[in-house]
Amino acid sequence: MLQPSKIPAGFEQHEELFLERYRRLRAWALQLADNDFMNDAIEGLENVKDKKDINFFVEQLNRNLHKKLLQKQKRKHKRKLLQQRWVYAAIVLILALLVATWLLIIKYQALKK
Repeated sequence: MLQPSKIPAGFEQHEELFLERYRRLRAWALQLADNDFMNDAIEGLENVKDKKDINFFVEQLNRNLHKKLLQKQKRKHKRKLLQQRWVYAAIVLILALLVATWLLIIKYQALKK
């Protein structure tokens, strides 16, 4: 955030001081304008008619954020379970193929004797 500063030495004219500070302020304003999150926040705050409602909106945002985080954690946990199921299914399939191969080898050896 832009911080107030003392008048630096070397500025003889007020115009020079104004231009230097204007450049800094303009750069800061452009930086804020590029931030979509900041734009949305400013628009939302401008739409609030009663400033007492801001606390209500903050609490509502916190509740919604908490709900979304819990939903995201649940989905991540389900995804992990699905991946584990595939691993278990692959292991069972490989073991079944190994048992089938072993049985075929035993049967083939029995036929040779």
